[in-house]
Amino acid sequence: MKKYIIAVLILSPCLLRAQQVISAKGLPKSTPDKTTAQPKVPPPHSSNEGPLWAYYVKNNPTFKPQLSNTTSAMEVGYAFTVSKKGMVYGFSVYAPVANATYTVTLWDSATQQPIKQKKVTILTKDNFQTINFDNEAVEIQANRTYVVSMNTAINGSTQYYPYYILKKDNPAEKFLPYTYKHITLKEGRYCFGKNANTPVYPANTDYYTSKQDVVLGLVDVNYYPTEF
Repeated sequence: MKKYIIAVLILSPCLLRAQQVISAKGLPKSTPDKTTAQPKVPPPHSSNEGPLWAYYVKNNPTFKPQLSNTTSAMEVGYAFTVSKKGMVYGFSVYAPVANATYTVTLWDSATQQPIKQKKVTILTKDNFQTINFDNEAVEIQANRTYVVSMNTAINGSTQYYPYYILKKDNPAEKFLPYTYKHITLKEGRYCFGKNANTPVYPANTDYYTSKQDVVLGLVDVNYYPTEF
């Protein structure tokens, strides 16, 4: 009768670990340190909320903006509120010319002071050009009025870039305020003349004597709520 000898190999913990590294397709997954704070990851830009973008792309794809007919530099934009505290991660501009650079500013309406300011260069006309500043995002509070605007002056001179106007052909037809998800576009804002050669808070609201709803300059915020 043949005798078989069964050998039992006892491996040390260090040898087991070495064998695991050699035989596995990749290194074993490490367990994250729960005590270390993880950096906040910005949301996908496609999930950001911007009322003008929503108005054009989602609700009124055939509604075309109209070219402005002003003869001086302007600070143009709109006032808005949000129903949930959140972050502004970027700006967007819809412009009639390419290779134009607009200075975009986010203002606190109560203090009329700038919160964030960036230059947006238009690469393709008649398309929303977006600049994102994920690492420099700014927080905005619920139920507080903010203004986003763009300055049309060319390098602080009296020359200016053209811009679009958003309004209805029928002055009696209203579209403001306009709400998209958590953000509400309240009213158009503007400032013109010598003071508008550089970014300035746009305090004026009644562009037309008929009190027609109008948004001057198609500039938008990329906002994402952080509370639900």
